[in-house]
Amino acid sequence: MCLLVLAWQHDPDYPLLLAANRDEFYQRPTRSGRWWPEFPQCWGGQDLQAGGSWFVINRAGYWAALTNVREGSGKADHLRSRGELVSGYLRQLEMDTEHEDSRSPYSLSAFDYALQVLEQGHHYAGFNLLLGSPDEVIYCSNRLPWPERLQPGLYTLSNARLHSHWPKTQQARQAMQHWLAAGRDLPSLPRLLGSRQQAPTAELPDTGISVEWEQRLSSCFIASPGYGTRSSLGLSRDQAGLISVRECSFSPGGYAFQQTCESWHVRGRNGFAA
Repeated sequence: MCLLVLAWQHDPDYPLLLAANRDEFYQRPTRSGRWWPEFPQCWGGQDLQAGGSWFVINRAGYWAALTNVREGSGKADHLRSRGELVSGYLRQLEMDTEHEDSRSPYSLSAFDYALQVLEQGHHYAGFNLLLGSPDEVIYCSNRLPWPERLQPGLYTLSNARLHSHWPKTQQARQAMQHWLAAGRDLPSLPRLLGSRQQAPTAELPDTGISVEWEQRLSSCFIASPGYGTRSSLGLSRDQAGLISVRECSFSPGGYAFQQTCESWHVRGRNGFAA
């Protein structure tokens, strides 16, 4: 992901609401969101070049989302793929219960996994990682010393640390606020971050790239030659435990060509089916 807005225990009817855009080079091979054959409890897209993901959720309501920290245009070919941090969380949870009763809670918490990640953080370029369960959301970054347990509220995250104020994160927050006030039309959630309006030059962040690229990347939805928003995601969970995930995939130029929707119920302790 490169931009997301999260409403965590902020809305009385929907404890979890998430809208996110994944920006990437169009030439990078990608598989859109689906149930993974090798881990059938997990749904998400896959990076076919390095094998990881940017967002994955499982049937018990545990999920992970990743954004990169933009730190100039330097190459980091010797470092490991950050996408494995997302898929690794869900895979570790699935292996955690491989020989256990599926109704029992996982022994690995999101906070525990975040600590493991930070111990190995030097093996990766800069990242932001959100780790969710039915009861909590944890934020960690290898540019910070310690994970953060999020309190109920609205959060935006792009290619800087959580709580950073960029024009696009401010726009994302406002879009979520307006969407909530307008009645929470769930099918429109993946389109929440569809604005292509770029920020004025004076408001651009300085992340070590050219002003031209800062401008190009300043919109919520990016449609530029060779690089842009590849997919938009909407995720919701209501008080009854109904999870819905919707994804729209885009071709170069920002044209939608595929839409996916999955829904399922989770109930009981820690989201396990009753």
